[in-house]
Amino acid sequence: MRVSDPLLSSQRRRPRAEAIRLKPDYVLAFNNRGIARHSKGDIEGALQDYSEAIRLKPDYALAFNNRGIARTDKGDIGGRVAGLQRGDPVG
Repeated sequence: MRVSDPLLSSQRRRPRAEAIRLKPDYVLAFNNRGIARHSKGDIEGALQDYSEAIRLKPDYALAFNNRGIARTDKGDIGGRVAGLQRGDPVG
């Protein structure tokens, strides 16, 4: 996945954690760190990052989608269904 955001494009020089430290309201960094955590099997960490991205930007559909996928991978189908019932775009 290519990222055109300047704070994330050079991840070798400035990891996501550093981007978040420098800009704690950086929604894209939280979502991307969630993706990285999820891919490494850290579903709880991913869920925290996706939820923080959603808290910062409540209409961020990609983070809702990613959180729903993480909930499903965790086996929390009820959590995903509850999200849909609340009106989350994709759980």
